[in-house]
Amino acid sequence: MSERPQRAESEAALNNLSPHILLIEDEPVVRQQLAEILRDEGYRVSEAADAVEGYALIESTRDLLLLITDVGLPGQVDGAGLTKVLAQHQPTLPVLVISGGARPGRDELPPGTVFLQKPVFPDQLLRMIQRLLRGE
Repeated sequence: MSERPQRAESEAALNNLSPHILLIEDEPVVRQQLAEILRDEGYRVSEAADAVEGYALIESTRDLLLLITDVGLPGQVDGAGLTKVLAQHQPTLPVLVISGGARPGRDELPPGTVFLQKPVFPDQLLRMIQRLLRGE
């Protein structure tokens, strides 16, 4: 009987130790698939559908270790614009930009931002995340 609450506490403790990633993707199916890949690997994932929602999560979350954002986001600020704002306010937060369109130009993304072309394959995504979290 006491095993169930103990297991829940253990899972909660592990979850708090897992690296926390923010995923901003406007396509619900793509966002769900990417989040599932990350969660299956033990990452904690917060999700947002646009830059405004994503920035609010960045401001309210103190333990983010990585941002993954699509370039093409709806609204007045796209993923590239968001990365520029973050570079000024949180320059140490690693950023991985993904896009199914054309690769952004050098001046569109801040230095140090890493880019992956969609479709993003799970092993490719996970290798890149591990690299970024190690500071490479």
